[in-house]
Amino acid sequence: MLEEEVRRYLDDIGFKGRYELAHGRLRAAEQMLWQGKPEDDLTTMDGQAKSSVTCGC
Repeated sequence: MLEEEVRRYLDDIGFKGRYELAHGRLRAAEQMLWQGKPEDDLTTMDGQAKSSVTCGC
C-alpha cells in the first residue's frame, strides 16, 4: 500500500536522521489522520504537514 511505502521511506535512518524535526511532524500528522475522527484535526494535520516541509531542516 502507498502509506506503507511512504512510512518506510520516512522511517529510513537516512531521512529520519537528517530531518528529525520534519520526521516528527509528519509522524504526528499521520497519527492524527488514522485516529477515530480525523476530520476533527484536519487543520492541525495540514499545519503539521506544511511545517514539516518549511521547517528549515
